[in-house]
Amino acid sequence: MRTLLLIISLTLFGAASAQTVTDLHNAYEAMYGRRWDDAVKFYKKLVDESPENPDYWGSYSQALLEAKKFSEVIPAAEKAATLGYFPWRVYYTQAKAYSGLADRDKTLSALQRALNAKWYGGEQFGSEPAFDFIRDDVRFKRMLGADFDKATISREEGWRKDIDYALREARRQHYDFDAVRGKKAIDGFCRRLRSDVPKLKDHEIVVGLQELMAMGGDGHTWALAPQSGSLLFHTFPIQLFRFKEGFYVTGAAEAYKHLNGLRLQSIEGIPIEKAIDGVKPTISGETSVTVDARLPRALTTPEVLHTKRVIKQVDQAKYEFMDKQGKTVQEVIKAVPQQPAPTFVPARNVDQSPLYLKDRIKPYWFEYQADSKVLFTQYNAVRDASETDTLRAFWPKVFKAAEDNKAEAIVIDIRWNGGGNLFLNDSLIKAIISSAKFNEVGKLYVITGRHTYSAAASLVGKLDRMTEAVFVGEPAGASPNFVGEGSVVFLPYSGIRCSISSLYWQNTHGMDRRSWVGPHINAEPTWELFIQNRDPAMEAILKSLRAA
Repeated sequence: MRTLLLIISLTLFGAASAQTVTDLHNAYEAMYGRRWDDAVKFYKKLVDESPENPDYWGSYSQALLEAKKFSEVIPAAEKAATLGYFPWRVYYTQAKAYSGLADRDKTLSALQRALNAKWYGGEQFGSEPAFDFIRDDVRFKRMLGADFDKATISREEGWRKDIDYALREARRQHYDFDAVRGKKAIDGFCRRLRSDVPKLKDHEIVVGLQELMAMGGDGHTWALAPQSGSLLFHTFPIQLFRFKEGFYVTGAAEAYKHLNGLRLQSIEGIPIEKAIDGVKPTISGETSVTVDARLPRALTTPEVLHTKRVIKQVDQAKYEFMDKQGKTVQEVIKAVPQQPAPTFVPARNVDQSPLYLKDRIKPYWFEYQADSKVLFTQYNAVRDASETDTLRAFWPKVFKAAEDNKAEAIVIDIRWNGGGNLFLNDSLIKAIISSAKFNEVGKLYVITGRHTYSAAASLVGKLDRMTEAVFVGEPAGASPNFVGEGSVVFLPYSGIRCSISSLYWQNTHGMDRRSWVGPHINAEPTWELFIQNRDPAMEAILKSLRAA
């Protein structure tokens, strides 16, 4: 009898499981097909079968909203929030449901709950048609920081509104905005900036806002230099890069191409290291490597240099260089708008570019090197090239090409990869783990550098933990576990675009406090090799392979 009951129970369980899978498939199909009534029916069945599944409740509440069953949305969304399903999102869903019921107070209350739960789409409130009926409510305007008349507010009060809103949103949305500098220091900085507004030029206030956001201590929290309008920022049209030997001009506008290859010594008579100390507070970054990557822009942005008292005039500056004979070269460089971006004449011969400088625009590509038996892959952005050219399809091709060519090693170059959608890295991790031949020490090399950041730094952490990759080059631009995922905020008076880091990404283990994943083989960029179109990282890898 017991055996019979067990067989009956297992049969019923199997039937129930199969039915649940079918219902889930039908629910997905209905949602993606925008058949909202069907989606409601299938998700209702799923939540009845599995009442403690957060995802079912979240999708059910969304389906109810789309089906305009507003009264039913409220309890479903509340249940989803109770189970931890993206509370900010379900409170926002509730707000839209209350708006469908034309309940002003409850709509505003739900929006406030979404904001308190770190909803990062505050700007979306302002453009959402569902909230048109509360657009004139001062409580709604206050949520957006727009509780003032932009046409009549004074310049001083307008900028103060921006400062207050930037700080409010940074503390509301950031993972922990006060953690690095401390609340007291940040509050003191804001008080001084607010007080100084009447005597500061507009660009000085913008740079002050950049410094405020940089106090968050991570590279995803920043205030963008204005790229248009009356606040448009400028640049001194030379390209700088910090090599082992110092800062060199790697490219320049036509009028200044004679500066190519010179080493920067000072700006307006201020030694370069002292100038760096001046502009550093305006640079958002969690490590010295991140700051190094971003220093060249600060050192060529007149508004930043002027605000930090490195230069006296905002429209020009005297730069002092040294040539290879040790002779001093001085040049007064005129500022030009950052947009449209100036065209630069490169210092090196681009017709003989090494692999790592061959194509930095394409998100990913590979090339087999028959002479060294190495398959070189450059991975420049964590995004699909197109709907048909995806990373999921790309990585199997890489490993197949390596197998077909009997390559001795695969090199994955991510030194220029500034990030993207970190979930798209999973296909690379899977491809490596499934490769018995190349997931071995000495068979897989990964080149990192100061520009390896965000989703690419996340990849480094996962590769370090899950594979046998040998890292070559410079440290990555961020730690393996970091605060990131910037959400966009526009300041209400000036319209300046800001980004605020809202999430903590853990890619290794909870005790990992490393500033970065350091290279196993150091290969720091040098001017000597750069101008010869040589790659120190690849040379180090080939040397390692020969030794092996």
